[in-house]
Amino acid sequence: YILDRELHVPAKLFGEKPVADNAVYFIFGGNTDELNEAIFYARMVENNARNATEDRTEHIFADIDWEVYTPTGFEKVNARDFTGAFVNSGEIRLNLSGKKLAVYEETATQGYCIRAVLTRAEYDIVPRITNLFGFLFEVWQKDTRSFCMTTGKNDRITIKSPIGKDVYYLVFGKEKKGSSYKRYELSSTLDRQGRYVRYTDLGDDGVSFEFDEQATGFAPIKCKDAVRVIVYSESVMRKYNVGKVIGCDDQEIEIPLENIVNDSFFLIARREGEDGYIYDFVRPEKKVEGGLYYHLLEGEGKIIIEDAGDFIDADLFMGSAAVSEEISRPAIWYRSKITVYRKDSIIRAPGPEARSERISSRSEIDSLRI
Repeated sequence: YILDRELHVPAKLFGEKPVADNAVYFIFGGNTDELNEAIFYARMVENNARNATEDRTEHIFADIDWEVYTPTGFEKVNARDFTGAFVNSGEIRLNLSGKKLAVYEETATQGYCIRAVLTRAEYDIVPRITNLFGFLFEVWQKDTRSFCMTTGKNDRITIKSPIGKDVYYLVFGKEKKGSSYKRYELSSTLDRQGRYVRYTDLGDDGVSFEFDEQATGFAPIKCKDAVRVIVYSESVMRKYNVGKVIGCDDQEIEIPLENIVNDSFFLIARREGEDGYIYDFVRPEKKVEGGLYYHLLEGEGKIIIEDAGDFIDADLFMGSAAVSEEISRPAIWYRSKITVYRKDSIIRAPGPEARSERISSRSEIDSLRI
């Protein structure tokens, strides 16, 4: 089969009978020193008879390990696969941060190598690909709706809102190393006991927050993340209470925003502590022991809680968030080519520096051969 921009003839990516240990190899060249993330878009032949999967990260028919070749061999990397292991069309995002890539010499075409290895293959229908777009890079006009400033200062903090003047503030302080945060109420004076912080409007110079343990009995400790100040726009503040963690399988919660920029987003989780509420700042898809593990569906404005951990009955609030009209806009690459062999698959694409001067809404692989 030959696949190009005009013909779009589908090809069976893993052959006639996919089994565990089948692999697809992505071979590319160029300077990879600053390549922290690789983004591909796969267009698959989708089966309309299947029920739609609400969680785009759910893999029903197969599981894939994504790996990158380094001087010590293949190493697994974190991936966000929105294709369901090549069942649906979607993005594939690979986190290459901290990985030193090496040239792979075991394929017909040598170069840096990323591979997808099937660890489970129970496809009801053999996956067929019609197009592969890559490498993609993100370009957006980001609209920040809520903002977080973190500081190691525990006495007086000055902040200038990056989202305008009509904003609201929440202030949190860490009172023990490695602990959750406590919330401090804003006050114009510090003349009473309790977790209070003096708030002063400095006009064009922003606002200041001042802690005084002698006056109030409480203050954050001095550490690199002692204090977090959340700045909310009015639109987010009106709906900043997101919901409660129930603990059921795949709990779905609506977020009051859509087209969220993933790297900007976290939630604030409030739980009962020994002496009042404690607060944690939880980013999507961050696994820690006892932590709240959830997926963010950026476009739809939803989260799917996979593991509630120690956060059952916790209340969730909006933390930092920004939105975008365009989540990703790829550049077009010169003479990208893909070749698929019967057992192992090799995908050839130019390196990041090979981008042509022409910018388009899509970058396509020129040809696909079996």
